[in-house]
Amino acid sequence: MADCRSAYGGSNPSPPSGGDILLKSKYYFTSSTIIFIIFVLLLSFNQTVEGEPPFSIIINEVMYIPVENDHYNEWIELFNPTSSPIDVNNWTLYDGNEEDIIIGDLDHGDGTTIIPAGGYAIITDHGTKVYENFTVSESAIKLYVDDSAICGYGLNNEKEKLFLNDTSGNIIDTVEWGYDYFDVPGLPANNVNKGNSLARYPNIDTNNSIIDFYYGITPTPGSKNEVDFDIDLYPLYIPKIQCDEEYSVPFAIKVSISSLNSNESYQLKSFAVGNLSSIWPATQTWNGTSWKYSNNYTSTMITDEYGAWSGWQYLRFKKEYQEYKRNIENNSAAYLMVKIRNDNISYKVLKKVLLLDMDESTLNGTLGGYVIGRSEKHQEFLENNTVVVENKIGTITGIYFTEDNGIEDDLVLKPGYYKIPSPVGSWYTLKFFNGSNLIHFISNINIEQGEYGVDIQCPETYYPVKRNELLDIPLIVKNVGDFSDDIEVKIDSVTDGWEGILDKSKIFQNPSEMSYVNLHIIPCQKNSCKSANITIYSTSENDVGEYDEITIAIDILAPDLTITNLTCFDTLSQKNNRFGEGETVKIKARVKNLGNENATDVNVSFYHDFKDAKHFIGRKHYDSISKYQKYPSVKWDTTNLEEGNHTIFVIVDEENSIEEFDESNNEFSMQVEIYSTRPVNASKSILMTEIYYHTHSRVNNEFTTIYNPTNNKLNISGWYITNKPWKNVDDQTKIIFPEHTIIFPKTSIHITQNASAFKRETGKFPDFEYAVDSNDQISQMAAPKTFRLSNNGGAVALKDRYNHTVDIIVYGEIEYNYNGWSGLPVNRSGVGVILKRNFNKYAVPIDVNTSSDWIHPKRYGIGQSNFPYARLSVTGEIKTFV
Repeated sequence: MADCRSAYGGSNPSPPSGGDILLKSKYYFTSSTIIFIIFVLLLSFNQTVEGEPPFSIIINEVMYIPVENDHYNEWIELFNPTSSPIDVNNWTLYDGNEEDIIIGDLDHGDGTTIIPAGGYAIITDHGTKVYENFTVSESAIKLYVDDSAICGYGLNNEKEKLFLNDTSGNIIDTVEWGYDYFDVPGLPANNVNKGNSLARYPNIDTNNSIIDFYYGITPTPGSKNEVDFDIDLYPLYIPKIQCDEEYSVPFAIKVSISSLNSNESYQLKSFAVGNLSSIWPATQTWNGTSWKYSNNYTSTMITDEYGAWSGWQYLRFKKEYQEYKRNIENNSAAYLMVKIRNDNISYKVLKKVLLLDMDESTLNGTLGGYVIGRSEKHQEFLENNTVVVENKIGTITGIYFTEDNGIEDDLVLKPGYYKIPSPVGSWYTLKFFNGSNLIHFISNINIEQGEYGVDIQCPETYYPVKRNELLDIPLIVKNVGDFSDDIEVKIDSVTDGWEGILDKSKIFQNPSEMSYVNLHIIPCQKNSCKSANITIYSTSENDVGEYDEITIAIDILAPDLTITNLTCFDTLSQKNNRFGEGETVKIKARVKNLGNENATDVNVSFYHDFKDAKHFIGRKHYDSISKYQKYPSVKWDTTNLEEGNHTIFVIVDEENSIEEFDESNNEFSMQVEIYSTRPVNASKSILMTEIYYHTHSRVNNEFTTIYNPTNNKLNISGWYITNKPWKNVDDQTKIIFPEHTIIFPKTSIHITQNASAFKRETGKFPDFEYAVDSNDQISQMAAPKTFRLSNNGGAVALKDRYNHTVDIIVYGEIEYNYNGWSGLPVNRSGVGVILKRNFNKYAVPIDVNTSSDWIHPKRYGIGQSNFPYARLSVTGEIKTFV
């Protein structure tokens, strides 16, 4: 405020008096009918501000385009607005070409040329028909021009000027229409249609025809130009915009209309300008739902059954409008204008008002202040009532409505609150109306320039706190208004479960004085509490509309771990929730820390079906989880799981070792389906028939032979041989058959470390090799890890792609009990010995899943001949030899 004042400085001269003006413009009527409507200007509450009266006689009304013959039906009306009679004998009318002398009319009057105070006179030509075709007031003074036509050839219908001169040749008044003559001040009035007159607004003489005259609907020769359209309640003073604001405080005006057609619709707009010639307004108008630029027709009015309407209009200045900057901001007066229109006609009415400088930030305005309070009667606040401020002589200096009034006026919505501008002074009276009924009043009010104001601040607007800590926050309260004040401080809102305590609730302060208030915070003790917002509100006791508030955010420092998602992937890394039994499923969770503190030493555990050790899948550990989410994952071997639906659980902080905001969101689950993948009669299909595990030194020729004893060819793609069948499928060491591997009926397949070594020791080529690629003609087995058979003892298993054991052999020095094998292992073979499966007499391999399947009376060495057993029947002596 101080900055704005210093920009101008100086004193504010006293403003001129206000006045009221009514303007009217024309629309074209139907050719067959002319609608006649009379308007009346009503002075309400005896406080309309009159303009200074003209110096002398004025031209009040001109009929220059009558319906009948122009020469004998034209007339000019004069009006004497002064307090003394004036004799116009031998005055003249001059149109720039012809001059006529004014004389008394003895044919229609008594020949007098004296126009009484407040009286009217009619000027016609000799031979006039005016008194036959018009209703002329009997009280009007009847005058002639000394000619058969006014100004020689009569008044021009398209463009004309008239000078009224006294006997000394002094120009008393002028009027022009249709053309801007250089020797006539101002701009010309608009032309009227045939049968209508050019009429002067009551009490207006600005020497500017376009402002002074309007389109007279009903000619009124010899009497007052009547209008029934008025701003009948309005404040004499309206406020300019304060330096640090975008809008002025709103003000209200009441518009009344009568003598129109009943139940007729009109558009209405109200606005203010600083210059009557301005095209664009300086205001916004409330249209019932929002503020709109006043250049538009903002509402619709419908006359009642008597042709009348009355209603309020609400306006405010907007600083960015050019009209405000040019003709309002540093001026002393303005004009309120209301226009109505429909398809047939348009009217406008004007009132001159004075401008208030509310903070000494502008020039030439009247010093203004505010009447502020809350209207209350019988302990009940008076809402949406009219508030009128009157000075000691009864002049209305301010009008508005108490809250809540439905208007978005930036005033606080406290019931009964009002803030109304008026000039600085004493002995004001405040009146409250409900409709037209006076329901309350307050007398002897003093108005000073300035405002109340409060400010509340805090060093920070965010504070962290531990759940078991207490927090003290310093607040700074300052009186930023122009008056001493009691300032109330209170907690306006606080999050449930939290508690705030202020050490002071009310402070008396002089302008610019500052005080400290301590806010004591007790954190919420519920586990679900994470944060709080506490709003502190400070307000002026003398003006509840002046307030300030500050919201402080408080967080409890703690982590809050939660599982937000769980996803399963098949062996092809595709998202799925349906898997074959024996398939390895990758389970991936998403863990987030919703808290504001890192969680440390975090375990994420995975289970299926039940949360116990038997159904444990795996666990991931994190030293710390911050705001960045983690994606723990485990692999789940579904071998031997039953068909059907299963539940996967993932739990973070299963031991509840971490203190969190919320302990109830640490678990997530999902359903998956397991379908059967077991081959039919798998144990009777492919068998291992040879195991060579203890090779000669430096000869890498471990091999395994598998055999298809069936009469069908079998697809063994993805099957594998493992030497660690007891481990999880992903931890097994294995060699895997490639895709499209077929084993034909009654056929064996040989799988070796090294195809070349196999050929040297056995004399034939194998079908697959896996440790090296010694022969590009031999297919390679996939070997993710180094695959070697133990010389001392172990197990070798043939498994399908779903980890089902098709065949197994256990040998050597090992204690092993595995599904698919019974009893003791097969004895160690020794170096260079091949373990061979027994076949029965029908050449069918024996498979009882014990060591007896592999025990022979014969030793099978690598590279030796392999003649079959022969049964001989002899009599006599047998001699064997090599």
